[in-house]
Amino acid sequence: MTHPSGGGQVRDILEPELVRADVVVLEPGLDDAERTVALLQNIARLLRDDTSLVLDAFALGVLVGLEPLCRALPGNMGLSSRGKS
Repeated sequence: MTHPSGGGQVRDILEPELVRADVVVLEPGLDDAERTVALLQNIARLLRDDTSLVLDAFALGVLVGLEPLCRALPGNMGLSSRGKS
């Protein structure tokens, strides 16, 4: 995982937080399907089964047809209806 600003690796920063997070919110601002899938694939292995994951509508839309990735994500997912300002 890399920081969207072009900075260095952020895995060392995010991984310890993701493995112990109760809730992870990914929204708003996801607007590239390939990068969104890559982000979800990277975090899927780090989230506990009981972690709640909140996605924006774009992220939810890229999951269509990606059943293996959907199965890898925690079962408690929600959709944010908050739009971009």
